Amino acid sequence: MASDILVFQLSNGVKIPSVGLGTWQAESDIVGAAVEFAIKIHRSVRMKKGSTGLNPENFVNPDIPGTWRALEALYDAGKARAIGVSNFSSKKLGDLLEQASVPPAMNQVECHSSWEQAKLRAFCKSKGVHLSVSRKKKNYELLS
Repeated sequence: MASDILVFQLSNGVKIPSVGLGTWQAESDIVGAAVEFAIKIHRSVRMKKGSTGLNPENFVNPDIPGTWRALEALYDAGKARAIGVSNFSSKKLGDLLEQASVPPAMNQVECHSSWEQAKLRAFCKSKGVHLSVSRKKKNYELLS
């Protein structure tokens, strides 16, 4: 039953399920459209103008503050219920928190018995940032 699913409440009051099963049961046209949209708005790296090839010298450092301001604008406009980050260290998350008007509600990271990330878990908990752990085909949530 849906009412029996454990949920976590994010710092802004939004509730999320404790376990996410991905999109494997969604209809393919819905998933396809979502993936197509995500590809249009997301690039994992920025390239210097006029450069070709994936050589490190062609990469531009990511503009995390500018990107975060754009996410805050989407949140403020009601187009996102919550905004968060992925794979942020304690340092990078701390830097973002110093300038964010909307703090990240979540940090999604790799965490397991071989890499417990105790310092990051403690930092996220102290700042009210939910720590979400993602794995292929399975998502595990840690209480923050």
